[in-house]
Amino acid sequence: MSKYYLTDFLVEPRYSHFSDSLRLLGRHLFQAIKECLEGALSPYWQYLRVCTERNIFIVGGALRNLALMKPVKDWDLLVDCNDPNEVRLLSRQFCDFAKASWVVLDKERGFYRAVFTQINVEIDFCTRQGKNILEDLQERDFTVNALAYSLKDGALYDVDSGLADIGNHKLAIVSPHSLTNDPLRALRAVRFCLAHSLTIDAQLESKIAHFLRSGLKNIAGERIAAELS
Repeated sequence: MSKYYLTDFLVEPRYSHFSDSLRLLGRHLFQAIKECLEGALSPYWQYLRVCTERNIFIVGGALRNLALMKPVKDWDLLVDCNDPNEVRLLSRQFCDFAKASWVVLDKERGFYRAVFTQINVEIDFCTRQGKNILEDLQERDFTVNALAYSLKDGALYDVDSGLADIGNHKLAIVSPHSLTNDPLRALRAVRFCLAHSLTIDAQLESKIAHFLRSGLKNIAGERIAAELS
């Protein structure tokens, strides 16, 4: 896993192992994150920095969209602990502070949502899966979603080649088991390719086609409908 700071992307080209395109993308992403953290939701991000000693990460689709210069309405936050009850209390306290509606998504796994109806923004809180941030990111679907930004130290965590794949508009799975663990990801891959103009190699395309033919029949209709919507 790579760990980046903004300063990493400001290094002179002759001293950096990044390509010019990746260096520009890294600068853009950190600038986009900075603008969001200092924007309309700034008081809430600041609250999250000081309300707990736990590290809180912005993860997944929000970072992907910022890198692709697309708007973000849904934020996913990972709380660096494995106690769902702790995340329940944290998310409830946050909603009380922010005057947002509190929604229970999955009590057992510790997934909760803060809904800001007036500004059409949702912030999801989730409990860390695995022993650390690396193990959590390794269980995600695609490399473009396996990114995490720490609100504590301002570092960007990239489990594999997520940032480079965003720059190359490439869709790649995080691990060989990504589709096996959840065949619905095959349908998500098609949606991502269409929504974000991503390309996939022939081998992954064949795997996706296989799971679309054989794997979706074992997925609950509600999950498929939610993915399509």
